[in-house]
Order: sequence, then C-alpha cells, then structure tokens
Amino acid sequence: NKDCGALFPENLARRVKRYKADMGFAFDGDADRLIAVDENGNTVNGDVIICSLAKYFNKLGLLNDNTVVGTSHTNMAIEDELKKDNITLIRTDIGDKYVLQKLIEKNLSLGGEQSGHVILKNLATTGDGILTALMLTEEICDSKLTLAELASEVTLYPQFTKNIRVADKNNVF
Repeated sequence: NKDCGALFPENLARRVKRYKADMGFAFDGDADRLIAVDENGNTVNGDVIICSLAKYFNKLGLLNDNTVVGTSHTNMAIEDELKKDNITLIRTDIGDKYVLQKLIEKNLSLGGEQSGHVILKNLATTGDGILTALMLTEEICDSKLTLAELASEVTLYPQFTKNIRVADKNNVF
C-alpha cells in the first residue's frame, strides 16, 4: 500500500488523465476497498459509490426495502441525495462489521463506508472492491453516463474528523 492503492489514489488519478482512460480503480492491499477515479482525475469515494449504486439498484428493484446502510461518517449530502429517490439511509458505528450486522438484521442489500468498503450483500457478505468496481462499471454501461456524470449527481458537504480523548466514551452525547 506504499504510495498507491485506495489510500493514495492521486497516483492513479495522474495516470487516468495521462492515458485518457475512462476511469480507474484503486484497491487496498486485500482488495476489500475501492476508491474510483473518474475520467477527469477526480477521486470518487465510497460514499458517492454507495449513493450511485443505491439509486441504480433501486431502479432495478434490487435495493431491499429502499434502504441503504452507511456509518456515522457518511456525508450528510448522501442522505439528502438518497431522500430525493425515497431511499432511506440507516447509520451504524464506523466499521464494516457494523454495516454487515445491520444489513443482516434488516435484510438489506447494500451498505458501506466512505473509505470504500462496500458490501453488496446479495452477492457477498464482505467488502469486495473488485466486485464493487464491476457493479459500478455495469451501472456506467447501462446508464450510458461517465463516472464523472454519475458522481456529479451529489455534491459532498464539507466534513472533517477530529479525535477527542474522553474519560468515558459511552457518556458522550
């Protein structure tokens, strides 16, 4: 993972632009995460991928209960965008194990994290970056849109994470 893959998509972005590729896919070391790069060299994170796939699956009737699972870090713009298509976002704690737990509990088909962990539960019970890339490619082919066009359907809100030490994390509200 040194200077490459899902943690460092900038290198892939430069190559996508240099070779005028339609898109690029960056995986982490065990390929359970995917960060995509559109034809303009812009990164497309897990939140945007999940949003796009949720809308696509919903159109195909494959999104169980019109609901998708995200985490507390899922960008609020994703929730707002999904509402436009009457898709509900359920949030869990951070961690793909919590996402999977909620998918199983509610019998849902799609969930994941901003980091690119995407679980397509009707096809696999773990994050699979290659499978996610294939599904995203299928959506692009079916829609006849570019990845940049799909990603532009949502503008992420500014967001940052700050770790704060507390004596008892269960008493923080």
